[in-house]
Amino acid sequence: GASALAGKRLFLHAEQGLGDTLQFARFAKVLAAQAARVILEVQPALLTLCGSLGDDIEIVKRGDALPDFDLHCALMSLGQRLALDINALPGSVPYLCAAAEKRAAWRRRFAEGGADGMKVGLNWSGNPNFAKDHNRSFQLDVLRPLFDVGGVSFVSLQKGVRDVDKPTLASLAQILTVEEALQDFADTAAAMAELDLIITSDTSVPHLAGALGRPVWLIVPFAPDWRWLLERSDSPWYPSMRLFRQKRIGDWTSIARDVAQALSDLVASSRR
Repeated sequence: GASALAGKRLFLHAEQGLGDTLQFARFAKVLAAQAARVILEVQPALLTLCGSLGDDIEIVKRGDALPDFDLHCALMSLGQRLALDINALPGSVPYLCAAAEKRAAWRRRFAEGGADGMKVGLNWSGNPNFAKDHNRSFQLDVLRPLFDVGGVSFVSLQKGVRDVDKPTLASLAQILTVEEALQDFADTAAAMAELDLIITSDTSVPHLAGALGRPVWLIVPFAPDWRWLLERSDSPWYPSMRLFRQKRIGDWTSIARDVAQALSDLVASSRR
């Protein structure tokens, strides 16, 4: 943060999770207005999608040879380097976008799959190897109250459906499963662009939806991750996000009822 960037080539490298990269990629655009060139290294699954950040940012895949650069910074250290104010975050949202041809393909797939009415994407669990996964992921069965809401078609955005969830998923005819078509985040972004709402646990999915400016409802645990702050239902990071907070540790049942009621109200308001 002390060196002038004018005329310099700045290398930003993602060093944590996929969601972290999606959240902090917004600042690559901010810095691109100050530097001669910004080079952003991302995980392979984000390579295509992050190309939508703009022509003034060079995207490279983690593990590939790097171009020359003058300065570098770990992506998650930009909060300190930019002296961020959570109430006045630089950069606009959305800062990522889905490819038009991919969107068209998903539009056709949803129509052919019988998805009508309000189309809602679902994600309920993250990487099981994450140390605090037990605090953020839940079983699909928790969301059963949602499936009683009329006028809604659901699309599973879940990657790596766990064995415990497979019988439930197979029993719910109102959920369209498209996992085999979600090859990378560019595919998921295009699917989200054709959905009316995304409801998700705290994984990379809410960050993707927020970065795209898509309406997203995030279910967060009683003791949330730092970025979701406390005692508020909105997020300064993503204007299109609504937070549903767990009232008691381990209590997913009541929060699912709250989400189902909010979804019912949303459907009703859309019909007026």
